[in-house]
Amino acid sequence: MQDGLLTLQDAADALRATVQVGGDEVGCAMMPAMPAGEAGPVLADALRYACPGPLVSLAAQEVAQTIESAAIRFALADVPLLELDTTGATGSGAAPSMGNPAMDAIGQGEWGVSPLQVARAFAVLRSGGNLPVVRLVDALQGPEGEWVKIESLPAVASVTTPTTAGLVLEALGREPDGYYAMGASAVTGAEGR
Repeated sequence: MQDGLLTLQDAADALRATVQVGGDEVGCAMMPAMPAGEAGPVLADALRYACPGPLVSLAAQEVAQTIESAAIRFALADVPLLELDTTGATGSGAAPSMGNPAMDAIGQGEWGVSPLQVARAFAVLRSGGNLPVVRLVDALQGPEGEWVKIESLPAVASVTTPTTAGLVLEALGREPDGYYAMGASAVTGAEGR
């Protein structure tokens, strides 16, 4: 988005199109509500309803390099330096191998990320575009039972502009309780299930 290649208001081709993944048809995680009389669907709608069709279309339009660049900036190519099982994460800090950009663009390619990496990428949006340091606790309990707060470390880097982060959060939509929500679907395993 900030590279000027696309905006969330760009037309979303094939919003409701399904994509073949491991023998299954994968469509929008939530059915898009497109009231009659409104303009056609835009990329913000694809994001809000987790529709893979437009992302596959974008990958086919040779924006795979932009997807790779975003993956690196959002630290999806990094395995966190924590003593945690990050099985499934294939990151090394280098550009992910985009063997099939269309499938990688919808999270169904050979390249994988851990839930912690996804949470960190979402934290970038919530922090106005800054990549936070991974931290699992914000306080420790001392021997006397008192809680000792751990000070936050500064963000590692600026990943995107505050404006872009805000636009993406706005596109995700907000639930009544104030949390941002994002639909998702995944197909995993040898059988694609």
